[in-house]
Amino acid sequence: MLTNFFRINFPYGLTQNEKGEWFAFNKEYCPLGFNNLDYQVTIDESNNILENLPIYTAYKNLNIAFVKKLISIDKDYKAVQCTEDGTIKYIFLYDESTNPVNQKKTDNLLIKIYFDKLRLLSNLKKEELSIDSIPLKYGFKTSNEYDGERCNFEAKIRKESSKDIQLDFLENFIENIEKDNYTSKDFENFRPLFWTHFPDEYIDLFRVFNRILLSKEEYLPKAKKYLELLKLHSYEETIKKIYRK
Repeated sequence: MLTNFFRINFPYGLTQNEKGEWFAFNKEYCPLGFNNLDYQVTIDESNNILENLPIYTAYKNLNIAFVKKLISIDKDYKAVQCTEDGTIKYIFLYDESTNPVNQKKTDNLLIKIYFDKLRLLSNLKKEELSIDSIPLKYGFKTSNEYDGERCNFEAKIRKESSKDIQLDFLENFIENIEKDNYTSKDFENFRPLFWTHFPDEYIDLFRVFNRILLSKEEYLPKAKKYLELLKLHSYEETIKKIYRK
Protein backbone atom coordinates (compact mmCIF):
# COMPACT_ATOMS: atom_id res chain seq x y z
CA MET A 1 0.00 0.00 0.00
CA LEU A 2 1.03 3.62 -0.57
CA THR A 3 1.66 4.46 3.06
CA ASN A 4 4.73 6.70 3.12
CA PHE A 5 6.65 9.34 1.19
CA PHE A 6 9.19 6.88 -0.17
CA ARG A 7 6.64 4.45 -1.63
CA ILE A 8 4.60 7.30 -3.14
CA ASN A 9 7.28 9.58 -4.56
CA PHE A 10 10.44 7.55 -5.21
CA PRO A 11 11.01 5.21 -8.17
CA TYR A 12 10.56 1.49 -7.62
CA GLY A 13 11.43 0.72 -11.21
CA LEU A 14 11.29 1.63 -14.88
CA THR A 15 9.31 0.21 -17.78
CA GLN A 16 9.32 0.92 -21.50
CA ASN A 17 6.67 0.96 -24.21
CA GLU A 18 6.78 -0.46 -27.73
CA LYS A 19 8.61 2.65 -28.98
CA GLY A 20 11.47 2.37 -26.49
CA GLU A 21 10.28 5.26 -24.32
CA TRP A 22 10.56 4.97 -20.55
CA PHE A 23 8.42 5.63 -17.49
CA ALA A 24 9.37 5.49 -13.78
CA PHE A 25 6.76 4.00 -11.43
CA ASN A 26 6.36 3.89 -7.66
CA LYS A 27 5.93 0.90 -5.36
CA GLU A 28 2.34 0.29 -6.54
CA TYR A 29 3.31 0.58 -10.22
CA CYS A 30 1.69 4.02 -10.44
CA PRO A 31 3.22 7.29 -11.69
CA LEU A 32 5.36 8.99 -9.04
CA GLY A 33 3.22 11.03 -6.66
CA PHE A 34 0.01 9.03 -7.11
CA ASN A 35 -1.22 7.95 -3.69
CA ASN A 36 -4.81 6.79 -4.18
CA LEU A 37 -5.44 3.40 -5.71
CA ASP A 38 -9.08 4.36 -6.34
CA TYR A 39 -7.68 6.53 -9.14
CA GLN A 40 -5.00 4.17 -10.23
CA VAL A 41 -3.04 4.89 -13.37
CA THR A 42 -0.76 1.95 -13.84
CA ILE A 43 1.62 0.62 -16.47
CA ASP A 44 -1.11 -1.90 -17.28
CA GLU A 45 -3.02 -0.26 -20.13
CA SER A 46 -6.13 -2.32 -19.38
CA ASN A 47 -6.37 -0.57 -16.01
CA ASN A 48 -5.66 2.97 -17.17
CA ILE A 49 -8.54 5.31 -16.41
CA LEU A 50 -6.68 8.36 -17.77
CA GLU A 51 -5.75 7.58 -21.35
CA ASN A 52 -2.97 10.17 -21.59
CA LEU A 53 -1.07 8.72 -18.63
CA PRO A 54 1.49 7.54 -17.85
CA ILE A 55 3.77 9.76 -19.91
CA TYR A 56 6.73 7.95 -21.45
CA THR A 57 9.97 9.70 -22.44
CA ALA A 58 12.86 8.78 -24.73
CA TYR A 59 16.32 9.21 -23.20
CA LYS A 60 19.65 9.53 -24.95
CA ASN A 61 22.11 6.75 -24.12
CA LEU A 62 19.62 4.61 -22.23
CA ASN A 63 21.04 1.55 -23.93
CA ILE A 64 22.29 -1.91 -22.96
CA ALA A 65 25.63 -0.54 -21.76
CA PHE A 66 23.78 1.87 -19.48
CA VAL A 67 21.48 -0.87 -18.13
CA LYS A 68 24.47 -3.09 -17.35
CA LYS A 69 26.19 -0.20 -15.58
CA LEU A 70 23.05 0.46 -13.55
CA ILE A 71 22.60 -3.10 -12.31
CA SER A 72 26.34 -3.53 -11.72
CA ILE A 73 26.09 -1.05 -8.84
CA ASP A 74 24.89 -3.86 -6.55
CA LYS A 75 25.24 -6.79 -8.97
CA ASP A 76 21.48 -7.36 -8.86
CA TYR A 77 21.25 -9.16 -12.20
CA LYS A 78 17.65 -10.19 -11.61
CA ALA A 79 16.58 -6.56 -11.55
CA VAL A 80 16.06 -6.71 -15.32
CA GLN A 81 12.97 -8.65 -16.36
CA CYS A 82 12.30 -9.37 -20.01
CA THR A 83 9.62 -10.77 -22.25
CA GLU A 84 10.16 -14.03 -24.11
CA ASP A 85 11.89 -12.29 -27.03
CA GLY A 86 14.35 -10.49 -24.73
CA THR A 87 12.60 -7.09 -24.72
CA ILE A 88 13.06 -5.35 -21.38
CA LYS A 89 9.77 -5.21 -19.47
CA TYR A 90 10.97 -3.87 -16.12
CA ILE A 91 14.14 -2.61 -14.49
CA PHE A 92 13.68 -2.71 -10.72
CA LEU A 93 15.75 -0.49 -8.43
CA TYR A 94 15.12 -2.53 -5.27
CA ASP A 95 13.00 -5.35 -3.88
CA GLU A 96 11.62 -6.23 -0.43
CA SER A 97 15.01 -7.42 0.83
CA THR A 98 16.88 -4.37 -0.49
CA ASN A 99 14.27 -1.67 0.19
CA PRO A 100 16.46 1.01 1.83
CA VAL A 101 13.70 2.28 4.15
CA ASN A 102 12.04 -1.02 5.04
CA GLN A 103 14.71 -2.63 7.21
CA LYS A 104 14.54 -3.30 10.94
CA LYS A 105 17.66 -1.18 11.35
CA THR A 106 18.93 1.63 9.16
CA ASP A 107 21.07 0.10 6.43
CA ASN A 108 23.37 2.80 5.10
CA LEU A 109 24.76 0.54 2.40
CA LEU A 110 21.30 -0.09 0.90
CA ILE A 111 20.60 3.65 1.01
CA LYS A 112 23.87 4.39 -0.77
CA ILE A 113 23.19 1.74 -3.44
CA TYR A 114 19.71 3.09 -4.15
CA PHE A 115 20.84 6.70 -4.45
CA ASP A 116 23.83 5.72 -6.56
CA LYS A 117 21.30 4.27 -9.01
CA LEU A 118 19.23 7.46 -8.93
CA ARG A 119 22.36 9.54 -9.47
CA LEU A 120 23.21 7.53 -12.57
CA LEU A 121 19.64 7.79 -13.90
CA SER A 122 19.61 11.54 -13.23
CA ASN A 123 22.33 12.06 -15.84
CA LEU A 124 20.09 10.82 -18.68
CA LYS A 125 19.00 13.51 -21.12
CA LYS A 126 15.70 13.60 -23.01
CA GLU A 127 15.86 13.06 -26.75
CA GLU A 128 13.42 13.20 -29.63
CA LEU A 129 12.03 9.83 -30.63
CA SER A 130 12.92 8.73 -34.14
CA ILE A 131 10.23 7.35 -36.42
CA ASP A 132 11.81 3.88 -36.47
CA SER A 133 12.45 3.57 -32.73
CA ILE A 134 12.05 0.13 -31.18
CA PRO A 135 12.10 -1.10 -27.57
CA LEU A 136 15.40 -2.02 -25.95
CA LYS A 137 16.23 -5.72 -25.83
CA TYR A 138 18.48 -7.19 -23.22
CA GLY A 139 18.90 -10.45 -25.11
CA PHE A 140 19.53 -13.94 -23.85
CA LYS A 141 22.91 -15.26 -22.77
CA THR A 142 24.29 -18.67 -23.49
CA SER A 143 25.10 -20.83 -20.50
CA ASN A 144 28.81 -19.99 -20.52
CA GLU A 145 27.96 -16.27 -20.52
CA TYR A 146 25.44 -16.59 -17.71
CA ASP A 147 25.81 -13.90 -15.05
CA GLY A 148 22.79 -14.36 -12.82
CA GLU A 149 20.04 -12.12 -14.14
CA ARG A 150 17.72 -14.94 -15.21
CA CYS A 151 18.74 -18.15 -13.50
CA ASN A 152 17.85 -19.97 -16.72
CA PHE A 153 20.73 -22.41 -17.03
CA GLU A 154 20.29 -25.20 -19.50
CA ALA A 155 18.91 -28.28 -17.77
CA LYS A 156 22.16 -30.23 -18.15
CA ILE A 157 24.05 -27.60 -16.13
CA ARG A 158 21.63 -27.55 -13.20
CA LYS A 159 22.02 -30.17 -10.49
CA GLU A 160 19.36 -31.70 -8.29
CA SER A 161 21.25 -30.80 -5.13
CA SER A 162 19.95 -32.09 -1.82
CA LYS A 163 19.54 -29.72 1.10
CA ASP A 164 22.65 -31.21 2.73
CA ILE A 165 24.73 -30.39 -0.35
CA GLN A 166 23.28 -26.87 -0.46
CA LEU A 167 24.10 -26.29 3.21
CA ASP A 168 27.63 -27.64 2.76
CA PHE A 169 28.15 -25.26 -0.15
CA LEU A 170 27.06 -22.26 1.96
CA GLU A 171 29.06 -23.39 5.00
CA ASN A 172 32.23 -23.75 2.95
CA PHE A 173 31.67 -20.33 1.44
CA ILE A 174 31.31 -18.68 4.86
CA GLU A 175 34.27 -20.60 6.28
CA ASN A 176 36.54 -19.40 3.47
CA ILE A 177 35.31 -15.82 3.88
CA GLU A 178 36.09 -15.87 7.59
CA LYS A 179 39.58 -17.24 6.87
CA ASP A 180 40.13 -14.62 4.13
CA ASN A 181 40.67 -17.41 1.63
CA TYR A 182 38.40 -15.87 -1.00
CA THR A 183 39.69 -13.89 -3.95
CA SER A 184 37.81 -11.69 -6.40
CA LYS A 185 37.95 -14.59 -8.87
CA ASP A 186 36.25 -16.82 -6.30
CA PHE A 187 33.46 -14.29 -6.01
CA GLU A 188 33.00 -14.29 -9.78
CA ASN A 189 32.66 -18.07 -9.66
CA PHE A 190 30.22 -17.96 -6.74
CA ARG A 191 27.29 -16.82 -8.87
CA PRO A 192 27.25 -19.71 -11.39
CA LEU A 193 28.08 -22.23 -8.65
CA PHE A 194 25.21 -20.98 -6.51
CA TRP A 195 22.66 -21.29 -9.31
CA THR A 196 23.97 -24.75 -10.10
CA HIS A 197 22.76 -25.91 -6.69
CA PHE A 198 19.73 -23.72 -5.96
CA PRO A 199 16.38 -23.10 -7.72
CA ASP A 200 15.34 -19.66 -8.95
CA GLU A 201 13.20 -18.79 -5.93
CA TYR A 202 16.33 -18.62 -3.74
CA ILE A 203 17.14 -15.18 -5.16
CA ASP A 204 17.03 -13.44 -1.77
CA LEU A 205 19.52 -15.92 -0.32
CA PHE A 206 21.79 -15.36 -3.32
CA ARG A 207 21.73 -11.59 -2.87
CA VAL A 208 22.74 -11.76 0.79
CA PHE A 209 25.70 -14.06 0.15
CA ASN A 210 26.75 -12.29 -3.06
CA ARG A 211 26.83 -8.89 -1.33
CA ILE A 212 29.44 -10.02 1.16
CA LEU A 213 31.88 -8.73 -1.44
CA LEU A 214 30.37 -5.26 -1.12
CA SER A 215 30.47 -5.23 2.66
CA LYS A 216 31.79 -8.19 4.66
CA GLU A 217 31.00 -6.45 7.95
CA GLU A 218 27.40 -5.81 6.91
CA TYR A 219 26.43 -9.01 5.11
CA LEU A 220 28.50 -11.81 6.66
CA PRO A 221 26.39 -11.77 9.88
CA LYS A 222 23.22 -11.82 7.75
CA ALA A 223 24.55 -14.75 5.73
CA LYS A 224 25.40 -16.70 8.90
CA LYS A 225 21.93 -16.05 10.32
CA TYR A 226 20.39 -17.23 7.05
CA LEU A 227 22.43 -20.42 7.17
CA GLU A 228 21.49 -21.26 10.74
CA LEU A 229 17.80 -20.78 9.99
CA LEU A 230 18.02 -22.89 6.83
CA LYS A 231 19.40 -25.76 8.87
CA LEU A 232 16.17 -25.78 10.90
CA HIS A 233 13.51 -24.58 8.46
CA SER A 234 12.43 -24.59 4.85
CA TYR A 235 13.44 -21.66 2.66
CA GLU A 236 9.91 -20.24 2.82
CA GLU A 237 9.89 -20.33 6.63
CA THR A 238 13.40 -18.87 6.75
CA ILE A 239 12.32 -15.90 4.62
CA LYS A 240 9.39 -15.24 6.96
CA LYS A 241 11.67 -15.30 10.00
CA ILE A 242 14.31 -13.10 8.37
CA TYR A 243 11.85 -10.35 7.45
CA ARG A 244 9.37 -10.73 10.26
CA LYS A 245 8.50 -7.30 11.68
